[in-house]
Amino acid sequence: MRRAILIHGAHVYPDGRLDVHINNRVEAGVKEFSRGGYEKIVTTGKGTSRPMRSHAVALLKQHVSYINPENSVAAENVSSSTGEQMYYANQLLKGYDQLGIVSNYWHKFRAIMNASVLLDKKLRFSFISAPDNRPRREVRHDEVLEVLKFLANVYFLSIPFARKRPYVWPKMFY
Repeated sequence: MRRAILIHGAHVYPDGRLDVHINNRVEAGVKEFSRGGYEKIVTTGKGTSRPMRSHAVALLKQHVSYINPENSVAAENVSSSTGEQMYYANQLLKGYDQLGIVSNYWHKFRAIMNASVLLDKKLRFSFISAPDNRPRREVRHDEVLEVLKFLANVYFLSIPFARKRPYVWPKMFY
């Protein structure tokens, strides 16, 4: 049984610092990977600056002592949304049976919905929650926003002229 971890991307600052959310996700993903049983970490999302082209670069720079980067890390660095992250990561996960999706709890709804639609149906996945030390009220606010973002994506992608990236959602949504 081949297992992989997918770490959802977030903002990387121009000086190379990770957004607090991606930093927590990377730490949770590396911690889970270090427990054993996983062959690969897939990071997703494109970096926003020249020195940090992808979150994989940040992952390697901050956690290189935990993993063997040549064999264990794959970077998906073209996506700019959760749906695109799943779509492109799916290509890097061919041949894997299980996937641990690492993100913050407030991102769970959209991550799971996108995974259930966009990942290969043979790939079983579970959610690994990264810590979030913000006040509960802020986290709850983000949970509600995530549901609204997902519903807005489905609605707008159902309007023919709004489909600028038709590869993100399968035909069942349009």
